[in-house]
Amino acid sequence: MFLELKNLIISNPKGKIPDLLFLAIKEKILGKKYSLAINFINAKTAQELNIKYRQKEYTPEILSFPFSKSEGEMMICLSAARIKAKKFSKKNPVNYKDFLILLIIHGCLSLTGKDFENQEENFRADLEEKYLQFFKKINSNSCTFYMSIKNPNSIVL
Repeated sequence: MFLELKNLIISNPKGKIPDLLFLAIKEKILGKKYSLAINFINAKTAQELNIKYRQKEYTPEILSFPFSKSEGEMMICLSAARIKAKKFSKKNPVNYKDFLILLIIHGCLSLTGKDFENQEENFRADLEEKYLQFFKKINSNSCTFYMSIKNPNSIVL
């Protein structure tokens, strides 16, 4: 399945695209002009990419690749995300769909180019949680969600 919205392309050749707030998240964090491709990949491909680009052996849930200040790509492995979501939900009150939203937020923040490694340890996690709560609120209100797609920068966290 393939979906294209404004400057966002989403592909999942093996199945259905999850019903998430892709465009609203992308535009709120990266901006309207940022071109983003999101690809859903299998565990083998995710692990191969992780070895090739990060020299890490495990299968990641998400990989983000910035190409420029205005263009990037995310690779999401749904099978790895499902496993991690189960572990994550034991300590945090998040369901699988919320965990996927959190992954998209995490990926978008990675693509901003900000150096989170030199920040206070919980800074990125706090920022991700703030965005997650914001988008969960939007998701529960279809009118607000529609407005966020039309003008996501008008919504203030």
